[in-house]
Amino acid sequence: MDRADRIGAWVSGLAHAGLIGWVAVGGVFFRTEPLEAVRMTSVSTMSEAEFRAIAAAAAGRGRWRKPPPRPPRSPARRRRRT
Repeated sequence: MDRADRIGAWVSGLAHAGLIGWVAVGGVFFRTEPLEAVRMTSVSTMSEAEFRAIAAAAAGRGRWRKPPPRPPRSPARRRRRT
């Protein structure tokens, strides 16, 4: 092993030792603030019929129905774009 190989091995060894030491001891000196607790809630699945019933009740319409189609706009009501 010549001198250049020995220097490279020493540099690599010191760099690895420094990295391992930083990982092992770094948490002691650089503590992060604790994260906020994750809020949990219970959930359940529902059928499409249940969803439509809930959505219709929330809208105050009773049972869910498709809205009637809108009539086409008359040419007089259309706005001009300039």
